[in-house]
Amino acid sequence: MLPSPTGPCQTSSRSLVFGLGPSITSEDGIITGAKLPTGRQILRCMLAKKPGANGALSQFEAAKIVLEQVWPFYKKANIPMVSDKRVCHKIVELVNCNNKLRKISQAKRSSEKTAKQLEKMEFRLDVTFPLWPPDVEKLIYNPEDLAFLASMKTDRVATFGVLDKKLQLKVKRREERQAAAAARQSRCEKELEEMTAMSSLESESDEESEEDTKTVYPPSKGEPFHKQKKTGTNIFIPHDILSRPSVVSLATRLKMSPMQQAAFTRGLVAESGGKCTHLSASYATADRARRQVLETISEEQHKQWTPPPLCTLHWDSKLTPMLRNVRQLEERLTVVVGDAERLKLLGVPAYKKQTNEACGVIIARLTCKLLQDWCCADQVVNMAFDTTASNTGHLTAACIAIQLSLGRPLLWSGCRHHIGEVLLNQVFTDLKVESSRSPEVSLFTRLREKWNLLPQESSSQWSRYIPGNTEQPLLGNLRAELVRCAKEVTDHKRGDYHEFVQLCLVFLDADCEEHTAVTFQRPGALHKARWMAKLLYTLKLALMEQHIALLPQGSITTRQQVPKIRAFAIFITHIYAKWWLTCEKAVDAAWNDLTLYHHLQAYKAVDEDIAASAIKALERHCWYLTGEMLPLALFSSKVPNDDKRALARAILEHKPADLPMHIPEQRFGTGFGKPKFPTLLPTTSLADLANKDCWFGMHQLHINPEFMSLNVKEWATNAAFKKSEVNVRAINVVNDCAERGVKLTSDFVAVARKEQHLQNVLQAVEHDRSQQPNLRHGKRKTIPQ
Repeated sequence: MLPSPTGPCQTSSRSLVFGLGPSITSEDGIITGAKLPTGRQILRCMLAKKPGANGALSQFEAAKIVLEQVWPFYKKANIPMVSDKRVCHKIVELVNCNNKLRKISQAKRSSEKTAKQLEKMEFRLDVTFPLWPPDVEKLIYNPEDLAFLASMKTDRVATFGVLDKKLQLKVKRREERQAAAAARQSRCEKELEEMTAMSSLESESDEESEEDTKTVYPPSKGEPFHKQKKTGTNIFIPHDILSRPSVVSLATRLKMSPMQQAAFTRGLVAESGGKCTHLSASYATADRARRQVLETISEEQHKQWTPPPLCTLHWDSKLTPMLRNVRQLEERLTVVVGDAERLKLLGVPAYKKQTNEACGVIIARLTCKLLQDWCCADQVVNMAFDTTASNTGHLTAACIAIQLSLGRPLLWSGCRHHIGEVLLNQVFTDLKVESSRSPEVSLFTRLREKWNLLPQESSSQWSRYIPGNTEQPLLGNLRAELVRCAKEVTDHKRGDYHEFVQLCLVFLDADCEEHTAVTFQRPGALHKARWMAKLLYTLKLALMEQHIALLPQGSITTRQQVPKIRAFAIFITHIYAKWWLTCEKAVDAAWNDLTLYHHLQAYKAVDEDIAASAIKALERHCWYLTGEMLPLALFSSKVPNDDKRALARAILEHKPADLPMHIPEQRFGTGFGKPKFPTLLPTTSLADLANKDCWFGMHQLHINPEFMSLNVKEWATNAAFKKSEVNVRAINVVNDCAERGVKLTSDFVAVARKEQHLQNVLQAVEHDRSQQPNLRHGKRKTIPQ
């Protein structure tokens, strides 16, 4: 038996406890002294409770009892502690470490290894048992308390007296403030009750007087409610109204400065007959509350958000003003994660482009850091991005760098809106409608300048599209499909989308309610990067062709431009519009792209040059006709059952021997490279595009292939099909959410002055918008206090 760690033992060896000294007595159950307890005191007190014995307390229950004795020492020393649960875990861990020593056999207790373990345990027991948080120095403001804590961490020389006078004064003042606040709250509630009773008596007397003087008739049918008399409302405004999360979040969303928020609150209270002296409504209070509450809201969002099981990663970057100098610009990266139903903005970090590091590597590092901070890196199975060279290059692009950082390949989803923009720009450029190389289209600039000379209301003199006698059946069928699609798609996310649909129906002279009363809107942004401008203003030029011809030659269009504008408008309305209206659904992407290719092949008989330009652009962006994305078409309602059956059969025929398939084959370089696009022919079907990579896409989305061997009509009732259909929703095929994040950052970057403050503002504004998307509506969800 080794001697006691406290020195030579004077008692019998039978009364010693290995590694702890004298045996445990009932006196060890009480911790005494004028210092913070050591590990030995806590361990002996814990063992005195006899945890784990038959019919005795469990270790965690005994630790709670020990905590009740330790807590007064920390309170008296004015030193904060970690949570009660954490304290109990640390005490239980100390007991377990001691039990391991006691389990060492008698034969091994004299070895050198055991001596080192015992020496390490003795040191741990002799020093102060640390129950304070890691950043305890930042939480203590009293120098004497800091000095006492430093002594407890080192030599344990300091002691605390019977009474801390300064601490006692602070506690007394705090209790007085709490009592005053409670009295003020009680007084306000009493005044509110008196005002409510008085107002009810007045309303009853008013009603009685009205009944005596006149006869009350029921309101007439259809009488508007806003004309009814409003009596007002009695409310209680708390003194800390500027610190309430809902108020702070709304004020931040409305871009109200702390001074404006405080001034508006004081004016509202004063106009309502209240006393502003009862409120904390100064600029300093509003500014301090703004920063603290926004940080709290951001932390709550970080804790409460749960990532979907399978989700898509979005990102986009843009130059924004710097926080410290608005005249200088810096790059900011917007990172969004989610599925088809839920999207979450993770952050908008700033970065600088460097010569020794590729831009894609920087984007990947920042993106993966945010994914790890939000604990959602394992749930990402797909990437949605703009099809730029910095994202889709073969060497150091962002898509490849992100996959390398995550250590696994992901699905590639080029933004459908960006693909449509590339296709439209290709046709517009090859038509040579605009020869100028300026940032703006001069044709559209002249239209804006001469706008007041043209009719802007509904008119029968518009130059609508009139089919000729020799028109091919293709255009008639395409026209009917667009009209049918426009009637189905009625929920447009943006006003210019709705305007585009209206102009298409007016140009085609469709018998639809969408164009019964159309007013042309004045041209706005004309930059060449604004791809919607090419759609809207080209259709307006085509519709106003007769009126423009009455103006002097060259005022808006030239003779060479008129036929090109009309040809471009026919292509937009017959080919492009339907594809663009249905491009946001992931399951329909493959069928829509293949149908668009077939329509373009047939459109060569109408305009060979435009069809060739569009086909050339489409063949460079066959993202959804690759084997990886092809299984999505199995869940589309647009794909005929025969094509689904053929596609399912082709996928099963290409089933690889080793499943699951973790690495795709049809990619450039390694499995992290860009997918190889298939070669399309006029007779190509979805089944012809199937290959082994279909199984990689099914593995990524957890698609169960059991339903593929059944009849297509039985799929809707099959459990495997239903579960797989839910997983397919993880795929987003448009990157609009990242662009909205960029816009959100641009709008609120001037509100903050520090980086963390800006991130808190963005999280609070995003959360407030989710609570009430439209401020014009009266209903609003409240943010938890």
